[in-house]
Amino acid sequence: MTDQNNTNDNELRFYCDEHIWFDDGNIVLLAGPSAPVPGREPVEGGDIYGFRCHKSVLGKHSPVFKDMFATSSNKGDIMIEGVPAVALADDWEDIRDLLRTFYAAFDIPTQLRDPKNLVRVAGILRLSKKYMIDEFWDKAVKVVQRDYPSTAEEWLVAEAASREIEKRALQSFQLKGDMHQSFYVSEHWPDPVATIKLASELDILPILPAAFYDLNRIYFAQRGGELYDYGYQERHVNTHDLDIVDLRRLTEGREELRIYIRSSVLHAVKDDWITITPASRREMSRLCKCVVPAEERLHKKPRFVPDLRVNWPCLPHIRIWLREAHVSLSTDRPLDPVAIVVDPIKYLTDAQAALSLDATDTQYPAANEMCAVCRMWLKSQLREKIDKIWTALPLFFSLAAEVSSAGAS
Repeated sequence: MTDQNNTNDNELRFYCDEHIWFDDGNIVLLAGPSAPVPGREPVEGGDIYGFRCHKSVLGKHSPVFKDMFATSSNKGDIMIEGVPAVALADDWEDIRDLLRTFYAAFDIPTQLRDPKNLVRVAGILRLSKKYMIDEFWDKAVKVVQRDYPSTAEEWLVAEAASREIEKRALQSFQLKGDMHQSFYVSEHWPDPVATIKLASELDILPILPAAFYDLNRIYFAQRGGELYDYGYQERHVNTHDLDIVDLRRLTEGREELRIYIRSSVLHAVKDDWITITPASRREMSRLCKCVVPAEERLHKKPRFVPDLRVNWPCLPHIRIWLREAHVSLSTDRPLDPVAIVVDPIKYLTDAQAALSLDATDTQYPAANEMCAVCRMWLKSQLREKIDKIWTALPLFFSLAAEVSSAGAS
């Protein structure tokens, strides 16, 4: 092919990008299954995508492109409309996204946990790494790190954003009232499998623990695609897209997480899933404000027999609440009674929220029998549980070495 006009339409289809085809461009980048990439057999009758751009713009952003054009001669090059063309092995959509970013300011996705974020930045990340475009890499990698963060605090913020996105989408779906359609939750959440594959490919290792934790939840929650009210269908992913190493991490990590939860959290019925040390007893006995006057106790049926040896008035309330919270939070959806095993961090976060509810709320047990100081203490204990689980994720999913090497670099 020497010129675009000489292309035989019966053999292949040539497309000029509508945004990246400048009349004064002095280089054409070719991509697609039929592009004549050296060392690769082109697909007969396939597509070629062309991008007519400027060497100066490419060289400004990428030292790789700059060196490529400085060392190459035009002898033997493919010519299109009198302009030399270079065939690249990269995906044409990735090239399109990168070039459009070159010619326009990088539009960084700002919506936290937008399900389209990964698609918007994946191509830019791949080519930014290959062609050493540090500026775009730094901006794009922050998008995926924000959606799958490395700290528990940022994870809770991201989770709240996803649930709000799903909530609004579901409300809009319900308003339409079309009972012949299904609401697919997966369309409103990020894809952890695609995230894991991209992170492994490009060594964005700090996001892997969060992505595997997210994937673990879907692995448990999917039960053959049941439909709930308004055709509500749970999140689902295709784990077959994982390679054997990551699939093993998922299965083994899920089991490790289950063992940890069973040993450290599921003791709620025994009142000991929150560790109450002697030091805690002494401190809280001093700080507890739950002193009920004798005349008030005469008119209130006690829910427990006070243990006068403890000298911590709220401790019996705490123990009762832990038992009731465990039962209530674990069964907030009858079809999924193992919520704490599926998503222990959400379970504990909901438990924290339940401590702020009053006795008129019927979903969770009342916490108003505890004083404010003891409620704050119990919230801090639940948060410690969350932090411990989060810190252990790299160990559960066999990612300790990867996360350590990422931190060292």
